[in-house]
Amino acid sequence: MKGILLGTGVIGVLILGGCMTRQEEQFSDTKMVMNTTTNITNLPSIIGENVSLGPIVLYVRDLKVMKEWYGAALNFPVLEETTDRIVFGRQEVPFLILEHHDNYELWTPSDAGLYHIAYLHDTQQALANRLLNVAQMSPTSFQGSADHSVSEAFYFGDPEGNGVELYYDRDPSTRQWKDGQVTMGSAYIDTNAYIQQYAQTGTSLEDNVKIGHIHLQVGDLAQARTFYADILGFDVVADNSNQGALFVSAGGYHHNFGLNVWNSDGATTRPDNQYGLGEMTIILPTQDDIENLKNRLTQAGVEFTDDSNGLKFSDPWNNKLVVKTNE
Repeated sequence: MKGILLGTGVIGVLILGGCMTRQEEQFSDTKMVMNTTTNITNLPSIIGENVSLGPIVLYVRDLKVMKEWYGAALNFPVLEETTDRIVFGRQEVPFLILEHHDNYELWTPSDAGLYHIAYLHDTQQALANRLLNVAQMSPTSFQGSADHSVSEAFYFGDPEGNGVELYYDRDPSTRQWKDGQVTMGSAYIDTNAYIQQYAQTGTSLEDNVKIGHIHLQVGDLAQARTFYADILGFDVVADNSNQGALFVSAGGYHHNFGLNVWNSDGATTRPDNQYGLGEMTIILPTQDDIENLKNRLTQAGVEFTDDSNGLKFSDPWNNKLVVKTNE
């Protein structure tokens, strides 16, 4: 346990260590740089620079407890609330939706599904302020931290076991690329020192936080690569298949989706009525991009529906996706 000194007074007590996360223990300080890879299909890529991630839906057991954690510990603003649904977001733009359901099946760590949702902060101060708030409100939820070279990341578990990453991106000009692959490391971060250096007490936690990437547990990396890269059109930017992980992105980002089999190798299709990950949203720039994706899904034999709420389909493990445009 360590007191945090900001200015001249102890304003909080943290038990946040600087340990590596579950995934970082497996990567250690290995650099994630692999040889150039080639998609197995001839479909043209449709994923460009202006792709973003929209709201993610979590199916939850205890809406009150989950609201308290995300609303108080993470200090996410509530945009809408009913008896069985809460929408969090910023500036009227939702990024997290909690839906209460009774008698759903429990998700287990060996299942396919969510590994973590990663919330991107636009400044180190904003990140440190949120870390300090979590430390004061929910210190035991902390799971680890790591300097990934491209980003500074801190990991937590919510009250129902969903993984949460809070992170800050370093300047894109500092990213190191080789043969289309980005270098990402796993160096130690002293979390308390980070808070001491960057947090500013008395300032608002209102910031431009948003979903930066999603990390999924899948049952087979080759199958995941086929779906997320060859069919959807994301670029493989870090292929660590020999260590159980694959990272894909759009427009030169370090990754929009992480895919791993660290706990879930061989996992089968998830049931619709399972707690945890409910739905993910990808936002494409134009309606033409949506039409191109429909053609790709059709050619690949992926079933989908298309209505006013977006293009809806599932990956091979029944992780549900919605793709829409802001046009």
